[in-house]
Amino acid sequence: MKFVLTLVVLLIFSSVNAGVNGLTHHSRANCGNNESISWDWTQNWMTWVVSYHEIIGRGSVDCGLSSHWQFTWRNAMVHWGEGRGGWQVLGLHYMKNGRGDRVLVHEETVRDCSIYDGWWDKNK
Repeated sequence: MKFVLTLVVLLIFSSVNAGVNGLTHHSRANCGNNESISWDWTQNWMTWVVSYHEIIGRGSVDCGLSSHWQFTWRNAMVHWGEGRGGWQVLGLHYMKNGRGDRVLVHEETVRDCSIYDGWWDKNK
């Protein structure tokens, strides 16, 4: 029982570490939901997140979510209950450059629920 409790605590704290280190962008698929998120626990950023979800092999987007511009610590496009297997997620993460133009700062396509995908990367 102690081992299980220790493992749960380690998993919780390891996943929280991502946005605590600075701005991060990531997407996950087939986690009981599909998602693309930009977040930073330490400060707000102007971000735009787009998340396209498709059933693998179908060849067309089944769900598309767009946040538009938000000045916040966590900009998340999540489709709750959608990802129960067989999905692919394309996440597009935008920020503004010094002139105020929209710039794609991170793009990824994922098919799994790996907590690593983008979580540990600092993207400033």
